[in-house]
Amino acid sequence: MDWTIFRFLIVVGIVFLIATIVFFVKKATRWEIGVLGLCTFAAFGIAALQIAMRILQKVM
Repeated sequence: MDWTIFRFLIVVGIVFLIATIVFFVKKATRWEIGVLGLCTFAAFGIAALQIAMRILQKVM
């Protein structure tokens, strides 16, 4: 596993986070904010899982 995917997921998560904030400020509908928030959560969650897998690889 290399860090390229991790960096990509962090960038995607930050982009979705910024988009969520912009949509929130512009008073978008709840489902639009929810979808962007869910995408942000997913990107950061997958990045966290990759870090956990890397740590487990080093331990074992």
